[in-house]
Amino acid sequence: MNERWGCMIAGFFLSALLLLGMVAIRVGGVPF
Repeated sequence: MNERWGCMIAGFFLSALLLLGMVAIRVGGVPF
């Protein structure tokens, strides 16, 4: 159960980070 929660949290964090990156690129260029 603990590993499952870790996987869910990691997946949610990665998708949120990817979405934030797409929004940042669409708004004002590459954030790097």
